[in-house]
Amino acid sequence: ITYSPDAKYLLSTARNGTVILWNPRTGEHILSLEKHHQAAATCCAFSPKGDLFASGSEDETVIVWNLTGVPITMLSGQHKGKILGCAFFDNGHILSASSDRTLKVWEISSRQVKATLRGHSSAVVGVAVTPAFIGRKRVVSASTDWTLKIWEVPDKQEDLVHSHYGAVLVCKFAPNGRFLATGSQDKSVKVWALLKANSSWTLTQTLEHTLWITSLAFNSEGTQLLVSDINSNFKIWERIEDKSSYKWQPLLEVHRNSIYQALVCSFLGDGTNVVISAEDDPLAVYNIPSKSWRTDTSKLFVSTVAHSWEGDLVVAALDHVDVVVYDVNTHQSITTFKHVFKDRERVTAIAFSPDKQQVITGSSLGTLRVWKVSSGTLESTFEAHTRTINGICYSPNRLHIVSASEDRSLRVWDAISLRQMGIFISSHPFLCCSVHLGGLISCGNRNGEVFFLVLRSSSFQYIKSPLKPSHTHLLFS
Repeated sequence: ITYSPDAKYLLSTARNGTVILWNPRTGEHILSLEKHHQAAATCCAFSPKGDLFASGSEDETVIVWNLTGVPITMLSGQHKGKILGCAFFDNGHILSASSDRTLKVWEISSRQVKATLRGHSSAVVGVAVTPAFIGRKRVVSASTDWTLKIWEVPDKQEDLVHSHYGAVLVCKFAPNGRFLATGSQDKSVKVWALLKANSSWTLTQTLEHTLWITSLAFNSEGTQLLVSDINSNFKIWERIEDKSSYKWQPLLEVHRNSIYQALVCSFLGDGTNVVISAEDDPLAVYNIPSKSWRTDTSKLFVSTVAHSWEGDLVVAALDHVDVVVYDVNTHQSITTFKHVFKDRERVTAIAFSPDKQQVITGSSLGTLRVWKVSSGTLESTFEAHTRTINGICYSPNRLHIVSASEDRSLRVWDAISLRQMGIFISSHPFLCCSVHLGGLISCGNRNGEVFFLVLRSSSFQYIKSPLKPSHTHLLFS
């Protein structure tokens, strides 16, 4: 979770790869960006001007977006491990931290790596950039090798002494640039101060906790520090400033004692609320004056949905896993398909057969499943693609199934035998597909191209329409 510089927006990422832009005042989604990352989205950041934001993922990519949710560029192909942290260096450059033990400085416009920062001996899990107004602009990186490093891009580095005795999991600068906080598996938070511009960072205090530290956040004034741990407990420390030193003293401690760790934490708005995003609750808000929790009331979000051809039934994938069929007229669930999905597998595409007797689902592992609506039982399973299935549909005559995938292929299957009837390969991943009553197939890819295809003896005849941006849904009248 991170705030925009003007605090108008809140940005969060999820393990299902979704990136969400929120209105922090109302708690409403402004944007929900799905199917762009093909693995867990692990980090996010706003640009200094607040007109761009970025998300990093375990799929080894960083995507830069504008505020309307249009991807400006995708940075990929340089890391050899998961992206675990990202931060804007300025409006034209961004840093990525990876499990491959390096940080990379990217030029956004050219998508080129301008510098690779090497020095850590284990995964780099956090990265932060000092505000420009405090003097020399520097980068701090946190690693599971127990060290923190300060970098002056492109390659000058300085190890922080008095570092931790365990993996360093998180590092955060205060908005005023004067303080740096680091959290570790050694159950401590260390607070560093920049006593003078262009000077070295000085360790001012070690704040002891009882569990691993998983997330940190300063308030907008830099006077309070929020610390959350592996059991989703949190503690707020307040800075007391005297003539000779800076001291941090505990202000509030709240215990959730959850079995799920806090992934990220943040102060909201004026600091009277804090948000803890954990594995069991993506948006748990604690109101400090009332000492009460407000949890997310929409935990079971709909990840993909389809209507029956007559529109009287709806099938939805909830939280990317649970699949439920609803009656539109009564608003009641009719069938819930029995859970057979693998660990970390997600339902990414779904469709009814024309006679409403079957539902087909496509998954993040490229698996296609056919379900019987009346009983909720699984009838068939087969490996249709090598990567995520983004689109799936029946032909109107129910003889064929069409699937579109991140592996750049569109495939046509016999609906009875599930034998492959044809395959069409694109130069970019497919995001959606649809079939006309006359058998004409349409599909759209990530490059903004829409293809109209006719299957002739296992081969396709097509015309291509270079439309942009990338298309995520298609539907014939």
